[in-house]
Amino acid sequence: MGYIYTRTHAAHGVHSAVKLGRTTNLYTRDATYGTNEIVRGQFDTVFKVSGIQLNRIEKSLQNEFLENNIRINGGVEFFHARISQMIEPHLISLGVAYVKLSPRDIHTLLNAKRAKPAKPTKTKKTKKYKTKSRLPSVRRSLVVPRLQTATGGYLRRITNYVKDATLTRMLASLYSQITAQMTAKK
Repeated sequence: MGYIYTRTHAAHGVHSAVKLGRTTNLYTRDATYGTNEIVRGQFDTVFKVSGIQLNRIEKSLQNEFLENNIRINGGVEFFHARISQMIEPHLISLGVAYVKLSPRDIHTLLNAKRAKPAKPTKTKKTKKYKTKSRLPSVRRSLVVPRLQTATGGYLRRITNYVKDATLTRMLASLYSQITAQMTAKK
């Protein structure tokens, strides 16, 4: 879902201009304009349309109203104010499903209370290194005691704190190399 809109601003009145635009969120679009306008502008006409067609519809409207384009030294999205009345017939000719929002609907969209994201709940902190190895328990029970006996327990302590299965596999490979060397020496 998206919106095609015209927006007026006090500065546009000098040239009888409106801005033709598109957005997927009218509330955030209005907030963006608010940082650039000394006197806040307003949405004149707003049409709710399919979001998939949004770019195509905007380009079609810009091409249709090319002769009404006001281009002094700004962007290409400024048009003579009369296009506000010409948008709906063009949407009909394109076969676009739309809903024209009333001034009350626009006001409701712009002034609706926004739900704040839920704050993450605080959880009791656990000890820093109290995690289990990701190796399956059967495999872990085979590997860890062997590592302990081959290295005097040092590698076992490391594997108790391993979060990454790759590291555990590397340690197991190291164990097999140590075992092979010890067997060759006997």
